[in-house]
Amino acid sequence: MRRKVILILIGFTLTACLFGCGKEPAPEAATPSEVTQSSETPTEIPTEVPDETEEFSATTLSTEEEIMAFIGGDWRLYDTGKNQEFASISFAPDGSFKFERDFDKTTCEGKLSFEKMYAGESDAPDYYLLSVTGVKTGESTDTGYANIDDRCESRGIFYICSAGDTDYLELEETGNGDSFVMAEIFRNGPYEGPLYENINRGCVLVRQRDKAVKAETKKNESFTAYAWKRNDDRNIWLQPMISHQRLDYNEFTERRFIGAYFSPETLEASPYELAEDLDTSLLFRDKRFAGEHPLMMYNFLADESGKIIAMSEVDREIYGAYDLGEGNVEFSINDEAAGDGLMFSYNGIDMDLTDLGPANALLDCTKVGEKIVIEGHINPHNSAYYVFDTNTCEFEAQCYGANFIYYDGDITTAVYSIWNEVYNYAGDLIGRFDEGEIFDLEFTDNNKEVKAVCTNFVDGEEFTEEKTFEIPDTGTRSMYYYADFAVGERYSAWARFIKDAPKNAKGFVFIRPREFMKYGLYNSEILDEETEDNLVFVALYDDTEISVESEGKIISETTLKKGEAIKYQVIIPEGIPVKNLKIKVNNEETEFPIGQLSGKDPVHCKFIE
Repeated sequence: MRRKVILILIGFTLTACLFGCGKEPAPEAATPSEVTQSSETPTEIPTEVPDETEEFSATTLSTEEEIMAFIGGDWRLYDTGKNQEFASISFAPDGSFKFERDFDKTTCEGKLSFEKMYAGESDAPDYYLLSVTGVKTGESTDTGYANIDDRCESRGIFYICSAGDTDYLELEETGNGDSFVMAEIFRNGPYEGPLYENINRGCVLVRQRDKAVKAETKKNESFTAYAWKRNDDRNIWLQPMISHQRLDYNEFTERRFIGAYFSPETLEASPYELAEDLDTSLLFRDKRFAGEHPLMMYNFLADESGKIIAMSEVDREIYGAYDLGEGNVEFSINDEAAGDGLMFSYNGIDMDLTDLGPANALLDCTKVGEKIVIEGHINPHNSAYYVFDTNTCEFEAQCYGANFIYYDGDITTAVYSIWNEVYNYAGDLIGRFDEGEIFDLEFTDNNKEVKAVCTNFVDGEEFTEEKTFEIPDTGTRSMYYYADFAVGERYSAWARFIKDAPKNAKGFVFIRPREFMKYGLYNSEILDEETEDNLVFVALYDDTEISVESEGKIISETTLKKGEAIKYQVIIPEGIPVKNLKIKVNNEETEFPIGQLSGKDPVHCKFIE
């Protein structure tokens, strides 16, 4: 019996093409009855769960020959955005294929093979190479992206799976850029809209099986798995994965991280039930997870019955590499005076801190989360605290004073003293003595307060005074968490940022962004030339419509994707606001008067409800 196959085309934005920061959300999938098919013989994608009485399977594909035997057959390319088939491709057992596109009859030949990039000698292939030759343009001569080369290639990572009565093979291009294969040849019709919205960097082959299969589900444990398809809102097919780790680094920032590729524990996936109270609010690609084919890697926690009760997205780094966290960071300082420079070394890169501030020697350096705090000596009373960001390989802050403390490995919780005053990490005053010098700080009351001990001299007599100051929760940390996310759009950074958002938040604003927060602020508009004030708006949802109103007229409007920001150069008045942000999310509208955020306590950012 010949098996029919569909190739699902997945679209990616230009941002992902340039930075390899993960795939864009898949378009909302239609129900089978809504699918428009251009072939004479419609192909249905079954979503039924196999009968519970079926036996568990545990197949592995260890060699290229076994993989090639699995993928042989006739295929159709399938566009989930338009819900229709649009091309045919047929693979021979050796991987050679013939291709024909429906809308203009463009044809070509080629070959698909599987290789080893990071895989060890005894491991299965972890890389694909798809080459195309003999391209013949059909009725339509519009190539849109560029002229089709007679010979071109696509290469990257792949995933392979059997889920119930469906087989899958996903090809995902990696690297900096796209190929003519995915972006030009494997496209459904002429380009629509901007060029960057039409770039494709991956495809998925789907095929109906003669017999349904499934693997045994995991219970009462955490695991990493690839999510293939949903049966309904509460059931999803997951394929547990094995991580193959390596030390990797970002060539632009020198950030070291634990890179990985994944191979399946077994070829077969399993249907898992999602707990009714499963929290997906921290996911960046929440719409993608809710779609018919999530096609992403996640961390899951299953209870004793196998039900999924917790989950998170697995981070991606440069060129599509999986990021399992910070790698082996090496850092140190010298103990020499300024005559030899104030040298700080990070992952083999030497930096002279002499020009950063008034320090005349470096005393110590400490890792705080993804930051490194370098303490420099100024005088017997004060130090300079230089905060180095390991994500950008840049210094994000300099604090001058003494008694720099923090908790939970979170730099945004830091407080420090300058003579008789206490400040938070954002530089806001949170308490003071009338005079004297603070020589000790300590967090109290579950870190909600800070106790300060101050010495002073009165009539030649030394005395000690203690005060406890409340640490206002002004939400400033959210501004720093978003800055971490904007560097590389890591999902874990978004989860940390969005965790503090109210349930009905429509957006996020912060004023006067620090210099190190320049990442992600690529959209900008000048509304008032006579000021240096800036206000940044961050979209929390896709298709967020944002406009600026002044004196009853709209003077600026744009639409943002989730996580995208826009910076306005605009006067932020001390008094009555004269301009308003108008925000529209999911057909709900709200306004935000552009003015000072501070009231009783200093406020630099705010979630708009």
